[in-house]
Formats: sequence, structure tokens, C-alpha cells
Amino acid sequence: MATKMVEATTAWGSSKPRDQSAYRITAYNILNQTELPIFKHVGTDPEMRKEYANYMKIQTQNKGLDIQHLVNAFDWASLGKATIVDVSS
Repeated sequence: MATKMVEATTAWGSSKPRDQSAYRITAYNILNQTELPIFKHVGTDPEMRKEYANYMKIQTQNKGLDIQHLVNAFDWASLGKATIVDVSS
């Protein structure tokens, strides 16, 4: 996708809220020749879903992306009386 960043930035320009832009061109869209958002596009193909899921699992092994950063940095007390549900597998 990095090789398509200049093309995407030229086509997309500055960011706009979703409701003001029917279609935004991203490097992912250009690379994969699709107008679908990344997760919808990945969801159209069982092999891509499996590959993306494996990618996300590998990312959890990266110390810089460790979930402990979220746990330590978030102001949990600001939620007041709340129930937190972990939906990860």
C-alpha cells in the first residue's frame, strides 16, 4: 500500500467527514482496485478474511502494540459505574 500513498493523497486530498464524501480513495483501494472500505472488501473473500485475521494476531505479538498500553493509559475511572466486555478471541 505504501507505493500507492502518493496516488491516494493526490486523489483524496485533505480529509473530510464521512457524510460529506461519498467515496474516498485510499492506498488500499487503489492497490486492490475496489471502492469498498477495507473491512468490507476483506470480508468479501474467505481467504482474505483468514489472512487478515492472521495478520492481526501477529500484530498482538508486537510489544509496541501490546494491549497493556491501552489498559495502563485509559482513564477507566472516567467511565463511572460501567461494565467492560472483552470481545477478543
